[in-house]
Amino acid sequence: MAKGYFAPSVKRAFEILKLVSASKDGIGISDIARGLRMAKSTVHGMTSALEEIGAVLRDPATKRYTLGFTLFELGKSAYSQIDLKDLARPLAEELMERTQASVFLGVLNWDHVTIVDVVEPRTELKITAPIGTTLPLLAGAAGKVFLSRLDEEEVKRIIKTKGLTRFTEKSITSTERYLQEIRAVREKGFA
Repeated sequence: MAKGYFAPSVKRAFEILKLVSASKDGIGISDIARGLRMAKSTVHGMTSALEEIGAVLRDPATKRYTLGFTLFELGKSAYSQIDLKDLARPLAEELMERTQASVFLGVLNWDHVTIVDVVEPRTELKITAPIGTTLPLLAGAAGKVFLSRLDEEEVKRIIKTKGLTRFTEKSITSTERYLQEIRAVREKGFA
């Protein structure tokens, strides 16, 4: 991530968009303000700007916000520009054939991994995730692959900043044990 100045309002706008995207039935100004610990007046101004550019839609009856079509267009454009999929697809298909397990292609997106392609076996029992799914960097195999390319001090800094959350019964919450996992992934070359 580039160091230096960043526009806090842009970051807050994206936080609003993430919260709106996580709300299946839309979300109101008060809930956004509460969820992001922002003043309602700030949220109102930002959602108005986002609505004006088509990033969010406001239902006049419920006064709740949902994602707008501008984001769909941007996402579609971003997805079509990722040629990594074309390069990795044959390898992912070969790996899926050999293992008969789902293969996910993810890209590092700040502190998350975003799934950009999935190759699934033709079996009824399989692990699946839709393209576009974002996973926390410190959760699951995909994040471990990216973390294994960093030096241990950087991994420790990320763990200290983000914390090790228990997402499932198998989640590792011990820093030392997590570092051991990263070392093993680094040695094997996969997770």
